[in-house]
Amino acid sequence: MATDGLIEINSIDLLTGVDFAGEATTAALPAGLQELLADAEYGPTLTPEWVTMLSRIQVRGLRPQTKRDWLELFLYLQRLLEPEP
Repeated sequence: MATDGLIEINSIDLLTGVDFAGEATTAALPAGLQELLADAEYGPTLTPEWVTMLSRIQVRGLRPQTKRDWLELFLYLQRLLEPEP
């Protein structure tokens, strides 16, 4: 909310998506990526490293929006970056 050109922020706004150690939480993730993390089939395969990497991806200010978008990106990068067994 803006009032007279000022932005109103409270402590809850500042802490949303951050734990008390200063680390980002899943609340700070895009909605589609949160949905993918909650997915019973694919969520367990997303390590913290994958989540961090995916959450930082954007091109020209755009990023995946839906759970399916995030899944397709994850699967593509996984094929490229992880060695085959």
